[in-house]
Amino acid sequence: MGQIKKTLANYAERSTMHGIAFIASARSLKARVFWSVVCLASMGMFIFMVSRLVIHYLSFPVMVTVKEVRLNATTS
Repeated sequence: MGQIKKTLANYAERSTMHGIAFIASARSLKARVFWSVVCLASMGMFIFMVSRLVIHYLSFPVMVTVKEVRLNATTS
C-alpha cells in the first residue's frame, strides 16, 4: 500500500492539471481542503459551461438538402 501512495503522490506533484499539485503539496489539512474545494468547484463550473455550450449548439435547426441525381450507366 505504501508504494501506491508514493506513486500517487509523485503523480500529483508532477501533474500539469491545475490544482492537483497544490493539493498534494499542501502542508496542512486546511490548505488541502481549500485546494480540493477549489479544484472541485472549477471542475463543476467547467462541466456546467460545456453542457450549456452543447445545449446551445444542439438548439439550432439542422437543414439537410438531398438531391437525387440519376446517371445513365451503360456497360460495354
